[in-house]
Amino acid sequence: MSRDKVSADIREIHLDQIQTDGTTQMRVAGIDPAVVVDYAEAMESTAVFPPVIVFYDGADYWPGDGFHRIEAARRINRKTIAADIREGGKREALLLAASANATHGLRRTRADKRRSVETLLRDPE
Repeated sequence: MSRDKVSADIREIHLDQIQTDGTTQMRVAGIDPAVVVDYAEAMESTAVFPPVIVFYDGADYWPGDGFHRIEAARRINRKTIAADIREGGKREALLLAASANATHGLRRTRADKRRSVETLLRDPE
């Protein structure tokens, strides 16, 4: 499924179902704790965040976009998060993550962009 295609499967999923091994995260520095705190505080008030995007391979949910939102929800002990669930697995999550935050959220650093490009160049397809 194209990352630009709108998914019809948006629902709450349990946070513990989302893979947390970090292999689809494209940020060199990983999760920014200050952003997590900001998002968590906003979540506890009236802020509504867009659903995170995950890919489901029949067994696991792989995050492609929304890593900071996932961590913020965990920080405030939420059990679930709104997710746009798409068909695919780890590879599709990586492909989406390589372009995530180009136009929203915490901006990518030069190192993040470089890691994304290198990841795409290593992709066998």
